[in-house]
Amino acid sequence: MEFYDVIEKRRTIRDFETEEISDAVMERIISAAMKAPTNDHMRDWHFIIVRDRDVVVKLLEAIPKGISDEDMAVIFVSL
Repeated sequence: MEFYDVIEKRRTIRDFETEEISDAVMERIISAAMKAPTNDHMRDWHFIIVRDRDVVVKLLEAIPKGISDEDMAVIFVSL
C-alpha cells in the first residue's frame, strides 16, 4: 500500500468495542509506536495499559482538555 493511500484511509474512532486486545497485539502496537519519529530521537515515552473500563472512565473524567504534563503527573499520583 502506498503512503498516501494509508493517509487517505486514516479514520478517527470514537466508539470502541468491548473486546479485549491480546498481549501479542498490544506488544505489536507499542513496538510500532516506538518506531515513530521523535524530536532529536528523544524517546522518553511511557505506556500504561489500562484494561479496566471503570478505571478508563475515571481517567477520562479526571483529565481536563489542554492539561499540562505537570498537572497530568499530579492527577496520576492522586488516582
